[in-house]
Amino acid sequence: MSDRPKRGFPVVLTADRSLMAGYRILFEGMMLCSGTTAVPASVPRALLAPRVRSASLRALQAPMGIRRVEAALVAGGFDPAEVAVVAPEDLAAAIGPGTRIVGISSGDPLGLGMNSTTMAGLMGGRAYTSAWFRSLVEAVAGLRAERGLKFEVLLGGPGAWQAAAAACEGGFPVRGVDRVVLGYCEDSICELVRGIVRGERGGFAIRCEGPAADSIPPARGATTMGIVEVSRGCGLGCGFCAVGRVPMLHVPRATILADVRVNVGAGVRNISLAGEDLFRYGSRGATDIRPSEVLGLLREIRSIPGVQLIQADHANISSISEFSLEELREAGRLLAGGTGCRFVWLNVGVETAAGELLDSAGGGPKMRPFGPSEWGEAARAQVTRLIEAGFFPLVSLVVGLPGEEARHVRRTIEWVESLRRYRLAVFPMFRAPLNSDDRGFSTSNMTRDHWELFAKCYELNFMWIPPLVDDNQAAAGVGRLRRLLFQAAGRLGMRRWRRILRLRGAQRNLPEAECRPV
Repeated sequence: MSDRPKRGFPVVLTADRSLMAGYRILFEGMMLCSGTTAVPASVPRALLAPRVRSASLRALQAPMGIRRVEAALVAGGFDPAEVAVVAPEDLAAAIGPGTRIVGISSGDPLGLGMNSTTMAGLMGGRAYTSAWFRSLVEAVAGLRAERGLKFEVLLGGPGAWQAAAAACEGGFPVRGVDRVVLGYCEDSICELVRGIVRGERGGFAIRCEGPAADSIPPARGATTMGIVEVSRGCGLGCGFCAVGRVPMLHVPRATILADVRVNVGAGVRNISLAGEDLFRYGSRGATDIRPSEVLGLLREIRSIPGVQLIQADHANISSISEFSLEELREAGRLLAGGTGCRFVWLNVGVETAAGELLDSAGGGPKMRPFGPSEWGEAARAQVTRLIEAGFFPLVSLVVGLPGEEARHVRRTIEWVESLRRYRLAVFPMFRAPLNSDDRGFSTSNMTRDHWELFAKCYELNFMWIPPLVDDNQAAAGVGRLRRLLFQAAGRLGMRRWRRILRLRGAQRNLPEAECRPV
């Protein structure tokens, strides 16, 4: 194995820096995904996404998707010495004449996600998720051309659909990428890699159905931000969401616990639970919510020695409604543990206060058991219950849903104003295009009501996000100096945001007829 780097690892797995960096908490990764090249790259690299540590060219942390592929290849008969998970900065040393496959994971390769389209539209520049992916692909293509190498480049990950959609609908495939792997591929990746090594040719886009839950292989190494999958997919069918039609599959508890132990054993003590709705874990359907399953899982994770802060990303309004106040409180206590964390946050997708608009956009199953006429008040009630239970809700809204009218936006503004005295943050995002026929939503579509909505949401966010970040970093063991630098950079960022909202929001003073509708 000593000469392996000289010839290159046969299979190299990597990701752009937005997915593969030394984040300490989940919120740091979320903030990076909100950044654009309007801010010099040195700032996010220093404060948000420092280089991931490596040993013998192998990254000590990597995205969970890459860890699953690595585990599947080894379980399928590949020599562990031939499969290397490598940081983007080490690719030149890891790739050589013996390299046959370079697998790249990306969350947002073309910058088409809701968050990236919103931030690029308002702040200018290009989303770092897209810019750093492009830089990585160009570097890999340069190595292949300069050295006359013969490896194939596979693109996968949660954003791979963007490249496949562009290719399948008459656009151009991503330069430097030979094939795109769509979906979860643990049950088919070995056959695919062996076929490529044998010289078999195939189409640009390869669709994978994914393994059964009990066939998902546990990770072999630590993950970025300590991410541990609790479920896959969503299945609620919202027409504005890329995973809405992917059925929810729960990762077995034994696999989850094994992934936590692998992270803790590697020194990654802050764990992030990934899934579209933590509170649906263990359910047998969208309305079959089982709080005992969720709390049982959290208790087992908390019982693992060395676990520090546990963070979760998403929960749905309808699922929250099935938890008693005491069950919610217990969930919050289990997540925080003994870290002293006061901002245990959850991302809650409200999307709009206008239930009839959400229903027409395919969000009816998301609202159940509430009807369209009940949605706004039901969402408000569940958000305040979360707050009462000690959580900090990060509410997301989708601006520009098909059929949106001024009255819908006004109702959402009123909804946000009704929560001004509470401890929460609200993030409006542009509806993203999911196919070439859909232009999505952009700043050119914004009316004065949209600008008012953004302004009211961000004044709330400016109040609460700085203490949230400082609290989460402190609970995760981030040093005081880095936290102070973070806060200073945050204050500069808030000034810029206020200036953008003030200057570009001058559109609010135009007559409504001069504002371009959706």
